[in-house]
Order: sequence, then structure tokens, then C-alpha cells
Amino acid sequence: MKFGYAIVDVKNVGESRAFFERAFGLKRRFLHEPATYGEVETGATTLSFAQHELAASRSSAGQCNSPVALTAERVYTSQSAM
Repeated sequence: MKFGYAIVDVKNVGESRAFFERAFGLKRRFLHEPATYGEVETGATTLSFAQHELAASRSSAGQCNSPVALTAERVYTSQSAM
């Protein structure tokens, strides 16, 4: 398994993404218009930003609202190792 991504819930996706670009030299990977979700390049792990309202809608819809995700190429193999 790999650490796939982390989602940071923020007030303003564009400003937060721009801060990480300036402060750490990261490059924009993706920005969903109207700027409620965005990602920056960090290598193997995706750092993403979601507007507070988007995070709240995921939670109220009964969807997983976890800000961290692990990924696996072969789920069966990964589960059998547990």
C-alpha cells in the first residue's frame, strides 16, 4: 500500500493552492472550476484542497470524508497481507 493523497479542507482553494506553490515551489496539477477542489504536484502523494462547503456536502451525503487515503494496486493481495 501507498499513501495516496491528503485532502485539506480550506476556506479558499485558489489562495491555499497559490500559497503552497509560492512557499514550497509546488506546481499545480489540477483545479476544478469554480475552484472548489484543487491539487498540487508533490511526487507520489497528491496534496489536495477542498472548499469547506464541498467537504460538508461529502459528509452530509454519507460519503467517506476521510482527509487521508491509502492506495493499492491489488486490493486482494494487500488485504491478504493483513
